[in-house]
Amino acid sequence: MLANYVGDRRAKSMPETDSRANPTGRPDTPHNCSLLNQTTDSIYVECIEGFDGGLPQKFTMQVDREAGSGKGGPTTVYNHTSKMPTFSVGNLDPGSTYEVSIYSTNAKGRSETVRFRAATLNLPERRTGESIATLRRIPSRES
Repeated sequence: MLANYVGDRRAKSMPETDSRANPTGRPDTPHNCSLLNQTTDSIYVECIEGFDGGLPQKFTMQVDREAGSGKGGPTTVYNHTSKMPTFSVGNLDPGSTYEVSIYSTNAKGRSETVRFRAATLNLPERRTGESIATLRRIPSRES
């Protein structure tokens, strides 16, 4: 009977939500982030989500123009949060280099940040040259 009393007392003193029974925490870092498409003014990035920490998570991507690339110094040109780790960024400067930062968040905190560089393509070069072709009138068959 004494064992039952101690057992009952121990059960009542434990909190209802035991962290060992319901482990939650910060989300894992997104991984395998890939630059899947780049044009003269856009980039498309996709990552694989890590463990969500047992809670709903969101993904944030920030794009900063690097110093000396395009117009002026480092500037944040894009910052967006999404339910999926896929991002399409447009309206970028051609031939510029950007630093991309991606992380996930949930109610318990933020993951480590993935960082990599991405560049937009240069505009095609315009080439002009002397025209060696001359136009001449081709006589019609009727004349």
